[in-house]
Amino acid sequence: MPDPTVTSDPIALRDALLTYVCHGAQLPCVDGLSVNKLQEICVRMEQVTGLFAYTEWEARQYVKSSNLKRYCLLRAYGLMRDIVSHMLRIMSEGKPKLVLYSGHDRTLQYLAIALGVVSEVTMVPHYASRLVLEVYKNRELQLTSSQPKDGPIARDFFFRLVFNGRDLTNHIHFCKGATIILMHQLNKCNVTEIPHNATNSQSWTKKQSPVYLCPIESIIRFLHDDYFLSFNASNFKDACAIHN
Repeated sequence: MPDPTVTSDPIALRDALLTYVCHGAQLPCVDGLSVNKLQEICVRMEQVTGLFAYTEWEARQYVKSSNLKRYCLLRAYGLMRDIVSHMLRIMSEGKPKLVLYSGHDRTLQYLAIALGVVSEVTMVPHYASRLVLEVYKNRELQLTSSQPKDGPIARDFFFRLVFNGRDLTNHIHFCKGATIILMHQLNKCNVTEIPHNATNSQSWTKKQSPVYLCPIESIIRFLHDDYFLSFNASNFKDACAIHN
């Protein structure tokens, strides 16, 4: 028999059914009684779509909760500290080049909302969603500034947040008031046209979408100075006590 804790929880049930839907497998069946005889009862696709629609509706109601942001701040704190520690190492040591985390949809939800990125895509992350934090170094600033001999300084470094391929850096709440570098990348492409059997090569310039970069100093300041402001606390232990 199915686990009652799973069948009574819409989110757990959705996660269980995703293993079938996303791999194109036959939906699960269970033996049951119908009119005093044993009969196999199977999950139908319309039940799956109905469940998914409900969980998305529930998430939209959840985002209206006044305690949502504070709850996500607490849940994401450990991961946030680890991420910032890696950023500090990248600035001071130039490594690691890549840090890979694996988690659940709620992990992405907690982290995104703690950063102030609240939208439908972050409230209900799709299966196999990914959140990428990219670190950049401003080499031009490095050449024109008087850099200390003991290594790079924080203002030379920036980051951006990409969620499922979409740049959401300008949605981070502490980046909105910070100095954001806006870069327009220009790519020159060669286009070959052949009108009336004649070859005509033409060069043109394509303007890509702007790229937003947020100073790494901002996320460091957020973690160390502002993270628990909404709790009127200065540390994780006190914030948990207040939230409970």
